[in-house]
Amino acid sequence: MSDNKPISSGLLWGARLLLLIALAVSSYLLYHSLAGGGQLAGCGADSAFDCESVLASKWSKVWEIPTSALAIAVYVITLGSLNLVKRPNAALAKLIAGICAMSIIGSGVWFTYLQLGVLKTICIWCMTAHITGLLGSILILLAIPKPQRLLSLVGIMPVLAMLSIQINTKEITHTVQTIETTVPSDAATTSDTSQTTDGQIRIGRNQVLLMGNRVAIDPHKHPVLGSPDAKEFLMYLFDYTCPHCRALHGNLKQAIERYGDQLAIIALPMPLNSDCNPLVSKNEDRHQDACSLAILALAVYKSLPEQFAAYDSWLIDTVPDAATARTKAIELFGSEAALDKAIADPWIAKEIERDVKLYELSGGGVIPKLIGKNTLIAGRPGDVLDLYDLLEDELGLVPVESAGDKAE
Repeated sequence: MSDNKPISSGLLWGARLLLLIALAVSSYLLYHSLAGGGQLAGCGADSAFDCESVLASKWSKVWEIPTSALAIAVYVITLGSLNLVKRPNAALAKLIAGICAMSIIGSGVWFTYLQLGVLKTICIWCMTAHITGLLGSILILLAIPKPQRLLSLVGIMPVLAMLSIQINTKEITHTVQTIETTVPSDAATTSDTSQTTDGQIRIGRNQVLLMGNRVAIDPHKHPVLGSPDAKEFLMYLFDYTCPHCRALHGNLKQAIERYGDQLAIIALPMPLNSDCNPLVSKNEDRHQDACSLAILALAVYKSLPEQFAAYDSWLIDTVPDAATARTKAIELFGSEAALDKAIADPWIAKEIERDVKLYELSGGGVIPKLIGKNTLIAGRPGDVLDLYDLLEDELGLVPVESAGDKAE
């Protein structure tokens, strides 16, 4: 196609339509990002499309700028240039459209690879933007003359720059939120579980107040990693089938060794499966045994508390399916009948129900969650050293060795 040959109106309108769709989707994603996150329509950590994990990853930003904002800028420039390409002496407009199209194609391929090859989960909204943008850009390259098409390869350069920045950016795997104390301490003194009109959840006797006094929980009546008489407590919402939870589980046990009786973790299984969690709208294959593992762990805790720590560690380290976990539990109980009797205890179903309510009260979203007096940590800190820094900054903990040195 020569530079003077008319550009196909069909190709241009097709490109415009596809890019407008990509622009609309990117605008929705940017709004979601600026609004502080939450669950996108049609996807979530509990569904086949885990948009939240994708959008919470380091790949969703370039420095601190959401990639959706950058995409919007490119789409607007591209659409603007398309309005000029049929005018006389429009070589520059055609070149700009081609460069932008090549950038859109390059970034679309990059972000598709990240979802499929690195994150191994899909954000359906992101993929919609990538696919429509990529198809629209292909139409642009087919429409513009060959000289501009060849020069459009320059558009790969900003994509390579973005790729380099993202690869060299340290991933933020968690968020820290300060919880204001808005509920009077005497409002959480009730025993037994109840939910007040202001959304407060009350658990156990008034021994430990957490989540800005919204929760009262008795550490002696729930699974605890560490001493139930520790100085500081964190409620830990987790799922035995959640990879990030399993990684954090081990780090928390190391933290308890590091800080001694300064810290204990109240371990509250929160299965991501609709069989026992009504907040889950669609089950994901990796969480198919979530309810079964939680029930078995709680049955061991309630009936064989001295065996819980070992069984809990085995579940985390082994990642068994439900049948294998049940076989292991039968070994601990001595018979299948004894295990079934323990599972039938109404306390187990109530415990899971309470944990689900806590998850809802804490804002839902990603797990694991660590919830203290006025701190909510959502997601998994990068490694055990990051966890140490976080606990020492937020809770004022001191390693046992350091505390001993100061006392001397």
